[in-house]
Amino acid sequence: MFPEAKIMCDKSHQIRSEIGMSCTGERNVMFGKSLLDIWIDKYGETEALNMWNKKYSHIPYFKTYPYKKYMFRSSWELKRAEFLDSHNVEWTYEEKTYKLSTGTYTPDFHIYENGKLIRIEEIKGWITMDFKRKFPNFCELYPELAKITKILLQQDLYESWLNDKERVVFL
Repeated sequence: MFPEAKIMCDKSHQIRSEIGMSCTGERNVMFGKSLLDIWIDKYGETEALNMWNKKYSHIPYFKTYPYKKYMFRSSWELKRAEFLDSHNVEWTYEEKTYKLSTGTYTPDFHIYENGKLIRIEEIKGWITMDFKRKFPNFCELYPELAKITKILLQQDLYESWLNDKERVVFL
């Protein structure tokens, strides 16, 4: 490679990195928000859910599952919410986004008992590279929360439902 080309490539990479970092974490205007959250604020819950379903329901990646005031991104999350409700467990969905050195992390469920956080749950169909990068960083920065965080894999959930051992796995 010509020396001039290498200098240009290095400079281009540096500029892209600076632009990318300027829009991550709390500096991002979408920090802690989803598109659906913005639409709910702007149009109200009913209209926002209708718009969301019209726009995204035909795309498999954007398939959502409405339940109560939430739009779950997976049927496993929906089943988990229904299970928690059937056992009168107090929970919230994607309640808080945690700032990491590598970006942000938003766990699926926060579980409460008498108003006190007792467990954080993450539902995973499979472990992605993004999750492998974020979760160790979360554990390092929030060790007390990491101690009460459970990762529930799709296979574990499926087997427990087949064997009717939900109480053992979930409570």
